[in-house]
Amino acid sequence: MNHRNIVKLSTLGIAVLATSILTAAPDHAKAFKALDKDKSNSICVNELTANLEAMAKKQGKEDAVKTAGKRAATRLKNEDTDGNGTISMKEFVAAAEKKAANQKKKKTADS
Repeated sequence: MNHRNIVKLSTLGIAVLATSILTAAPDHAKAFKALDKDKSNSICVNELTANLEAMAKKQGKEDAVKTAGKRAATRLKNEDTDGNGTISMKEFVAAAEKKAANQKKKKTADS
C-alpha cells in the first residue's frame, strides 16, 4: 500500500482504516502518521473530527458532516484505553487489529 492510498484512507477515519489495513505494522505507522496532523504522536478528537468531516464532505453526506464531532468523540472514548484523551500509536494499532479480527470473524460467519 503506497503513501497516497494511506493518506486517502486516513480521511475515512479509524474504523474504516482499520478494516483496510489489516495487521502490517509499517502500514499502521503510516496510517497513524497521516491521521496525526499536528505530529504530536497522538490522535486527538479534533483530528478525528477533521477526518470524518472531510470524508463526509467528499461523499456529499451533509448529515454525516454535522455528526462528525459526536462520532469522533465516541471513537476516542472507545479507543483511548489509557484515558488520557488521545489515541496513541499503541491504542491505534490495537483498535485496527481488533477491527480487522472482527471483520474476519463476520466474513467467516457470513460464508
